[in-house]
Amino acid sequence: MAEEKLKIKWRVAGIDFSDNTDIKDKTTANAAAWVTAPRTLRDDELLITPPTVNKNPIYSHEADAPEENEITIGDPRNITGSFIKMTTAQLVDLVGGKMDGTAYVMEDVLKVLKKAIRIRFQGGGWVVFPRVEGYVLLDMNVGFEGRIKAPFEFTPLASDDGKSGGIWETDTSATAPAAAPLAAPANTGTTK
Repeated sequence: MAEEKLKIKWRVAGIDFSDNTDIKDKTTANAAAWVTAPRTLRDDELLITPPTVNKNPIYSHEADAPEENEITIGDPRNITGSFIKMTTAQLVDLVGGKMDGTAYVMEDVLKVLKKAIRIRFQGGGWVVFPRVEGYVLLDMNVGFEGRIKAPFEFTPLASDDGKSGGIWETDTSATAPAAAPLAAPANTGTTK
């Protein structure tokens, strides 16, 4: 029997969030209610970095080679990138703050998000991290070619069974169920 090779086009088709953080498998991931996140900035790249590995060799006086090597996971897996073209509803939901008519009122409090995250790929397939914790910041680059972006960082947390894993749909013909747009606050303008 021939082994199938993974053929995934690693470009983001979209990111979605869910408040359902008890996702356990493909079925519960597909059944969860997802809300569409803003587009992501290609210049900043979206990275899903693996956890670091700590190696602690144990040496003896009698040998130059280590007697044992203790290997553990160090820093956890991370998901980083930047959102762009956020609606004001997405700005309030992800960054925090509030709307005052047409004005966005910024707060100096870091809003910590605890959600499930799904990343859909242009070539088909998706990856879901059932429980993540992280934040989204507002970066207002004023000046020549100024642009508003919202850098984010999410860390997958341990699930109920103590494992910190994701669910990766490798079938490129599989499409993720559609996500709902975020309900708008008083003003539904778009940040540029």
